[in-house]
Amino acid sequence: MENNLRRQLIMLSKRLIFAFLVQLFLCTVILANTGNAQLKNIEEVKISMNLQEKSLAQFFKQVESKTDFKFTYTDNLIDLKQPVSVEENNTSLYDVLAMVSMQTNLRFVQVNENIHVKLLTGNKRNTVEVMELQEVTVSGKVIDENGDSLPGATITVFGTATGTITDIEGNYSITVPDGSVLIFSFIGYEPIRVPVDNRSQINITLKTDMSSLEEVVVVGYGEQRKVTFTGSVASVSGEAIRQTPVTNFSNSLVGRLPGLSSVTRSGEPGNDNSIIRIRGTNTLGNNGALVVVDGIPGRDLNRIDPNSIETITVLKDASAAIYGAQAANGVILITTKRGSSGKTKIEINMNQGFNRPTRIPKMANSEQYLTMLNEIEMYQGRPQRFSDEEIMNYREGSDPWRYPDTDWFNEVLKPWSSQTYNTLTVSGGNENFNHFLMLGAKSQDGYYENSATKYGQYDFRSNLDGKINENVRIGFDLAGRQENRNFPTRSAGNIFRAIMRGKPHIHAHVARHIHQILRIRGHWITKMLLQLHFSVLHQFKQISCGRFRIIE
Repeated sequence: MENNLRRQLIMLSKRLIFAFLVQLFLCTVILANTGNAQLKNIEEVKISMNLQEKSLAQFFKQVESKTDFKFTYTDNLIDLKQPVSVEENNTSLYDVLAMVSMQTNLRFVQVNENIHVKLLTGNKRNTVEVMELQEVTVSGKVIDENGDSLPGATITVFGTATGTITDIEGNYSITVPDGSVLIFSFIGYEPIRVPVDNRSQINITLKTDMSSLEEVVVVGYGEQRKVTFTGSVASVSGEAIRQTPVTNFSNSLVGRLPGLSSVTRSGEPGNDNSIIRIRGTNTLGNNGALVVVDGIPGRDLNRIDPNSIETITVLKDASAAIYGAQAANGVILITTKRGSSGKTKIEINMNQGFNRPTRIPKMANSEQYLTMLNEIEMYQGRPQRFSDEEIMNYREGSDPWRYPDTDWFNEVLKPWSSQTYNTLTVSGGNENFNHFLMLGAKSQDGYYENSATKYGQYDFRSNLDGKINENVRIGFDLAGRQENRNFPTRSAGNIFRAIMRGKPHIHAHVARHIHQILRIRGHWITKMLLQLHFSVLHQFKQISCGRFRIIE
């Protein structure tokens, strides 16, 4: 017993030592390759390129995509639009840069993996240089326009993860390779890039970012400047939402607004609404968020056309209290587009997409299924249902009418289903009258062959604003849509369950005619909003709203 235990311990120790030596060898090889890669310079790297009268920025982009080098420069000193021409094949990057230097009067200096671009001044003959890595310690102070220190300002080295922050007095110190470019940034201030240029002292004054200070958010009682608003809100523009071409608007909010979660239980066309929660489940009854469109609560979120949306704001705390108890689960504020003074703008968006199932179960074929049936009979002591000759005929498939081998998923589902999304918008106006008009059409097909499942939507929106005088303005909004939903008489769950239970040794005749039994639902939804604005001593808003729904 003791001898066996000792023998096992010795074998285990040998294996551990062997594994350690293998890992040590692999680490040595990796580190050696990394070290060799760091020794490469622009004289050793070969590149092929064909550019004719292209901008300097395009040249930089191509070099960065084909090599590991990054260009650093000061924006206001280098003209990135000046044209360059390069036609080289397997030429060293050093020679390519020398050619570009002759065309642009620029000087290139390689420091590690960065290529610093500078203006060629004086009588310098070396237009392209390779400098060895020399580190320099840079210190200084970061202040604002009023001379006050900025504690917590971020200083990073361009193109790397190296960085530091300023202390409570705004002072900093960082060790970087000479020739690096430092990026100074702070919330509410414009970032600035400064080359080190062998300096040990760099003091920076950051300017206020006026665009961020003037940014406003829509809240329940109007608009507020984002810099002074203290509530918990999240907002996203309609332009960002339109990047996701979906027929159901609620499916495009996922991952775009912090604190908002969305779950889609079905992808069936016309029945793919998302369940939206703001900061989780907050009540015992209805946990859905209150949707407010252009100041009118209780709207439907799912079928709004993204091309008519200007901004979306989510109120997550006491900022939603103006809507009372119905806002216990948060509020989603949607502001639609309106016309602006200027020339009439016509915009056409056309999108064609295709959907397919992401994963289809792999089912047993006829031979496997019949073999399993025979095994069940054998285990129960009964004679087999199918002979070996019959199973062989199913396997060979020489007589598909007598011995079929049906893949039910392949018979019922088609490889691709289409999805179309087209909109036309017209906007414009003058000092006294502005208009925004939109027409949209959407369609989405199901996954079935000759599908009985279809969804079609036609919608329009008209936002008109008029100025009667300096104190009175009037607005008239009209929106409507027609929804056509086609469903089979069985639910999608029942159909997929039937497909999975389909026997592979039976012909697929019924599956191809399932589209003959339909249930069709279609209706018009029309909404109208009349707004009248009075402005005397204070601004008052009187809103009257009428909504009617016609079901056909």
